[in-house]
Amino acid sequence: MLHRSWTRVRSATRQGVAPGLLAVALVLAALTARPLAQPDPEMPQASTVVPELVEALDHQEPAIRWAAARALLSLGPEAAPAVPELSRTLLDDDDPTVRWKSAEALGAIGPAAAAAVPALGRALGDEDERVRWKAAEALCAVGPSTAVVQDLTQALDDRDARVRRRAAEALCVIGPAAADAVPRLAATLDDGDPIVRWAAADALGAIGPGAAAAVPALTAALDDPNETVRWAVADALGSVGTTAAPALPALRRRLADPDARVRWEAGYAIERIQAPPTPSD
Repeated sequence: MLHRSWTRVRSATRQGVAPGLLAVALVLAALTARPLAQPDPEMPQASTVVPELVEALDHQEPAIRWAAARALLSLGPEAAPAVPELSRTLLDDDDPTVRWKSAEALGAIGPAAAAAVPALGRALGDEDERVRWKAAEALCAVGPSTAVVQDLTQALDDRDARVRRRAAEALCVIGPAAADAVPRLAATLDDGDPIVRWAAADALGAIGPGAAAAVPALTAALDDPNETVRWAVADALGSVGTTAAPALPALRRRLADPDARVRWEAGYAIERIQAPPTPSD
């Protein structure tokens, strides 16, 4: 039954017929059936499906193109042969929903989509904010590199707070390898959106000792009006470690913070900053 459903979609696509959202259901049904304990031997495998979906990415109907990108997303790394066409669709498709679904598919492919980094970097300038934040997520999923960190650092200046937050969160996932972003993350602690400030502090904490240059900005941010931001800032200072010693007076003042989480995190940060160095072998 599912094999026939896939065949219907393929036939309709090649004949120029637009089954609309039905295509989405049928394609995904065919793909998600493959992991069953007793798979249908007639079901198409990735090696067969991916070329068909790549062809569908060029269909005249946006619903078909979106369905193809969504199906490639569901295949994850197995869709790696589609990276060039997904990169093209990400940049050139006139439908923003197709562009952001293409970005999402590239992220699902992961490190095998490394060739798409230049396209994803350009997509951070897309006019649609959904495309920009999906591109930021995808860059993180592709894996750390100098180009990825540079692109995400630039995205911290995006006009949309959701994109800035996604960029900071992506840098947080990258962790110590994102050390080149420290100056811009430190400046983002003054962002007008508290969620973005929290994400920037979280990213600095994930970078750890490599974020030592941000200690003055983090110390100032201990006075942030948002308690969640203060909590993240205290945690970040503790993660920086002993080089955050200049922040100790400000952290001690936070032991009287109105928020219990901030008080606890400030105390823990003080312990980590004052902890004696671990003896080396």
